[in-house]
Amino acid sequence: MALANFFDKAALSASQILKGFDRKSFEKMLSGAAIEVVFDKTAASVSEGRWTLDLLVRLLSRLYPTLIINSLDEQGHKLKGELENLAVRINPVIELEAIQQCQLLSV
Repeated sequence: MALANFFDKAALSASQILKGFDRKSFEKMLSGAAIEVVFDKTAASVSEGRWTLDLLVRLLSRLYPTLIINSLDEQGHKLKGELENLAVRINPVIELEAIQQCQLLSV
């Protein structure tokens, strides 16, 4: 699992605005987290839902090295594939995992 090749720029930006920013701690926290995006046929069938999911995946794949994308029903299966392809285009080293392979962090 690896952070995106442009992570250095994000860390530099964060260090300029966050007091006491520690890059190593930030990397460790991100590397230990897997974010899951879950949606249903309603979100997949309306343009606002699709746009929101697109934006969410674009943001998350720039920051997190592991992403899980799941549809709650078969109607969202095509969109799931599209979102996974988008994540890989943005971050070629991102890991896309299945939910049963990850330990979830509750917040």
